[in-house]
Amino acid sequence: MMLPLIAIQPPDLCEALTSPHWFADKYIIMLILSFPLLFFVSAPYGKLKQSTWTFDVDPRLGWFIMEAPAWITYLAITFTALPQVLTRFQQSYETYSIPDPSTGSTILPPQLNLYMVVFFVSAILYNGHYIYRSSIYPFLTHSSKSMDLVPVLCASVFNFSNGLIQSYNILCTQPKDLNSMSFLYFTFGLVGFMLAWFGCFYSDSYLISLRQHRKGTQYVIPTAGLFQFTYSANYLCEFIQWVCFAVLTQNSYSGWLFVFLTFSNLYPRAVKYRQFYLQMAKEKESASIQAI
Repeated sequence: MMLPLIAIQPPDLCEALTSPHWFADKYIIMLILSFPLLFFVSAPYGKLKQSTWTFDVDPRLGWFIMEAPAWITYLAITFTALPQVLTRFQQSYETYSIPDPSTGSTILPPQLNLYMVVFFVSAILYNGHYIYRSSIYPFLTHSSKSMDLVPVLCASVFNFSNGLIQSYNILCTQPKDLNSMSFLYFTFGLVGFMLAWFGCFYSDSYLISLRQHRKGTQYVIPTAGLFQFTYSANYLCEFIQWVCFAVLTQNSYSGWLFVFLTFSNLYPRAVKYRQFYLQMAKEKESASIQAI
């Protein structure tokens, strides 16, 4: 079954940006190559860091370098194309607005209202997540363990490319792409995204509290909340976040591509985390807890 592609607006904005299919092809190649490899090679950061491949990076700086390109790229493209975006909104208004004979005013159909809401809400959710991850979360972790430069740079390139693809998708969506199911997609996606974000925030906060109260360098097995069922509750919630984001953006090609790439990156690491915790655990019941 083919995933639905967002229609492309012909004027300068969408022609100026490289077609997402070029990036999609490269992302799929990355997925095929990296997914099996990550089951055998663990990126040296966090609890899985046993050695340094190249150079150590301060964790706060490392998080910023990794995550910031996602929102910097997105906002840079959006503000650069802002005049064209406003022109496109005006053209959509003239095309889809309906005159009201009784009042002489103009009625905006739900299709156009939803179109603008999807545009702004998806931008707020995507950029809000990555601004939090790059500029706030690193200062909450209280982690002193450095990061290796290689995974930091790899993540930075990934997020730069993803910021380009996601901004392209949002900027080039047209009202005609919305249909009778669009409001349901938007509502389900928004509610699901927010619930998953709070689940991720709770899971991260819980892990941080365990880190603050542990003795020395000894890790503590998480057991609260969703950690009763999975050793990587924060990864599970983040994965659900991006599933809901793909639905919210009207089942966009770029949204689902991001979901598959997120899974290919998080799942192998979650499997490693499960192995790590099972080596620590003494209870047989721990083996029933899933990786993700």
